[in-house]
Amino acid sequence: RRIMAGAAPPIGPGTPAPRNLLSVAMRTAGMAPKVIVEYERTAFVGRSGNVRITLDRNARSGLGRLDFLNPQARYVPVMEGLTVLEVKYDAFLPELIRMAVQVPNRRAAACSKYALCRRYD
Repeated sequence: RRIMAGAAPPIGPGTPAPRNLLSVAMRTAGMAPKVIVEYERTAFVGRSGNVRITLDRNARSGLGRLDFLNPQARYVPVMEGLTVLEVKYDAFLPELIRMAVQVPNRRAAACSKYALCRRYD
């Protein structure tokens, strides 16, 4: 709740690295919560090449609100009827995965669910 109100989280010895990074970004770069991004994700992880594949669908914006703990909060669809396939990998992309994601009549493109949701601020 404090972070959602714009307060940087406290840091100190033993603080987890992600919290440290968030706190520094909020204190020095003026970063603050802006919008709720909600979506449904199906994730797959492969051991070979540390491949991570996600299917994200039904992305919704919290309409510039930050009360994600409110069960009555309203959301507006930002990617209605679309599913985003995302493939991430570290060392290499196995050939089987490379062939599987080359779907005819589909195009590769950048997609930011956050940017789409910010349009409703």
